[in-house]
Amino acid sequence: MIQNSDSIKQFKYSRIWAEYEIKLSGLEISDNELEQTLNDFNPLAFGLLENYYMANNCFLEEEQLMNNLTNLNDIPIIVVNGRYDMICPPITAYKLHTKLPKSKLIMAESSGHWMGEKPIEKELLKAMLEFE
Repeated sequence: MIQNSDSIKQFKYSRIWAEYEIKLSGLEISDNELEQTLNDFNPLAFGLLENYYMANNCFLEEEQLMNNLTNLNDIPIIVVNGRYDMICPPITAYKLHTKLPKSKLIMAESSGHWMGEKPIEKELLKAMLEFE
């Protein structure tokens, strides 16, 4: 496959973006884990998709989700959030929880955003078992 300099640059900067996002999402992601993760997916597709959504505000109006929660009032919901989540900060999970009368909030200690971190994984599995 012949690659021009633009496609090489696109791949290079997409990989840098993916490295940043992956490191940001987990509390203790080693360089080895980072490298393994990057080898499992296409950073160009990841970067294009994620930036397209962010450039378009995820196709939502400001506060659209938080202002339209009444349809969920009678549904039991478990919100699991990493205590050190820098992508979806815990305050946002708390605000969501306070607007959902049948919700339960679980803060997974020693974890960030990535559901593969053991504390979040453990809490997600416990939450799923509550709905069996």
